[in-house]
Amino acid sequence: MMRVQLATFIVVTVFMTANSWPSEQERALDYPNFLQEWVSEDNEDYPNTFADEQVDNNYGDGLQTQYILPVESLEVGQSITVVFRNPDSGRVGLTLVTDNGDFVLRAAVRVKYRGSTKAFLLNTRKNNVWGSIVKPQNFPFPTGSVSTTISMTVTVKDSKFVITANEIKIADFPYRGSLTYNKVAKILWGANEGTATQKSKLEKISISFP
Repeated sequence: MMRVQLATFIVVTVFMTANSWPSEQERALDYPNFLQEWVSEDNEDYPNTFADEQVDNNYGDGLQTQYILPVESLEVGQSITVVFRNPDSGRVGLTLVTDNGDFVLRAAVRVKYRGSTKAFLLNTRKNNVWGSIVKPQNFPFPTGSVSTTISMTVTVKDSKFVITANEIKIADFPYRGSLTYNKVAKILWGANEGTATQKSKLEKISISFP
């Protein structure tokens, strides 16, 4: 007799509209069994985004915040995934931010920006001071005029983040001092002005358990 054991696993998927996205209090109550997820729909404005005059420029280096996902906390084993369309120029980035505005991780994809072509940069920022840039050699991000979908994942480990793109490992990023995974309070997605903002459409952002 074949016996199949299924582990108990609670998954709640939210297709976000203006009325369906749960409040911050509801997310806190449901966490950690709540799968925080947003999936875009054609012609739908991004929830948790800002009008042009409200774009938050306080997160440094000109990367305009287009989306904010609050989190109660991160735990070892969780993964943060963003699915987006590749821009033909400019840059896009994922930033993990603490309550006081420090960056536990900035992962920026530069297609064509400030002299950098096909560059992937990792860094931290504490008290408005940037750390040392890490530039992995791997760059598995499609570029060019053809628009394709990219999936980038940051997995939380005991001593580091593991970053992959389209299931290809890019880098390990060890935590720096007090900038550790358990300090993350919000996840930001953004792009610089120009074609990157227009073409790098965010299709999905989520936090999940393995």
